[in-house]
Amino acid sequence: MTEHAVVITGGGPTGLMLAGEFGVGRRGRRDCRAARQPGPSWLARNHIERVLAGWVGELSVPIYRGREVTGFAQDDTGVDVELSDGLSLRAQYLAGCDGGRSLVGKAAGIEFPGVGSDNQQPDHRGRAGR
Repeated sequence: MTEHAVVITGGGPTGLMLAGEFGVGRRGRRDCRAARQPGPSWLARNHIERVLAGWVGELSVPIYRGREVTGFAQDDTGVDVELSDGLSLRAQYLAGCDGGRSLVGKAAGIEFPGVGSDNQQPDHRGRAGR
């Protein structure tokens, strides 16, 4: 099992920015799922993610791409995180930065206004896409 101080799910701007902040402080590590949600701002977001990923890479923060968090279990000393490829991670903290479909957010009971019953991401007006 690979150990980290912090595991962050989500490879978008929020997750990458948090990973960079931990990298600057040399307090944490990075796990992300590389998933793109095409939409009106995809090109701008793609550029921002590329810039942030470059910054995180310069800080030598590990990134696990192409994987999803499939489960996690918390105990008194931290959290075990299971990934879709069978890899297991151990961390003191787990941050769910992967949007309205976040397994971490759902398990924590965090609601995402605008995410429809069909589990679609909201559009720029906060309404579930079609």
